[in-house]
Amino acid sequence: EEGHYIALELSQGQLIDMFDFHPEVSTIINLTPDHIDFMGSLENYYASKTRIYQNTQKEDYFILNKDDEEVKKYIQKYPLPCSSISFSLENKEADAYIENGYLVKDGKAFLDLAKVTLPGKHNIQNIMIASLMCMCVGVKEEDIQDVVYHFSGVEHRIEFVKEIDGVKYYNDSKATNTDATITALKAFEKGVFLLVGGFEKGLAMDEVKKYLAPVKKVIGYGASGKRIAHDLVGEDAIVVNDLQEAILCAKELAMKGDVVLLSPTTSSFDQYTSFEERGKHFKRIVESL
Repeated sequence: EEGHYIALELSQGQLIDMFDFHPEVSTIINLTPDHIDFMGSLENYYASKTRIYQNTQKEDYFILNKDDEEVKKYIQKYPLPCSSISFSLENKEADAYIENGYLVKDGKAFLDLAKVTLPGKHNIQNIMIASLMCMCVGVKEEDIQDVVYHFSGVEHRIEFVKEIDGVKYYNDSKATNTDATITALKAFEKGVFLLVGGFEKGLAMDEVKKYLAPVKKVIGYGASGKRIAHDLVGEDAIVVNDLQEAILCAKELAMKGDVVLLSPTTSSFDQYTSFEERGKHFKRIVESL
């Protein structure tokens, strides 16, 4: 219908076959290695992402992440045909930035971040991008604020489930790879009981190990639980049979202020039909505690 905007998340696999696509507002949030087997090289993969703005015009907008060096580099290699609005979590020279607990746009405080319920810097980044996109197409500031302040997150993606005896439980069942688990770990500062395991995909845990600073204990469960947990923390790991045992073990050990985080690093097909079924089971168990 007329009068509506459609927000699309496009993969590199879709973009390489698009020749006429023309968004009014677009962004590349970040550039990290992936799909090299399909694209032949990292250069080809990163270049394919820039196709998202290749048909834009001067009156259109690109939302530029000034914190990502690869994005900045590829914007130089493949120049923007449209206007740009920059944002940063760290650099106050951007058009939108963080200052004194507020999202600031063009020098004006716009969003009170204390009212945001989603955990993690990555969610603040997502909120900045979504807000700037909405501004570009004329959405009222008060409408943006109302949605942001009342948005509790997407199911199975670092989804807050419940607080029990001062311990918060989060369902991140959508974390079916190591990058997703790293994103979840970045959302917390301390006291994390990390629940990992599921179908054995043979994924290396080397990168995840770099982000274990907030983790108190790793609990492995399911077919790959022992291997993943031991790869992460060696003999300090706890290994149990299934998700229910993992949750009960975490509940026994966690103290007020801690976090129990299901972020498995792998798929669910050893014991479930999908990550959704796994996440819903996690929530039922937590609700029953």
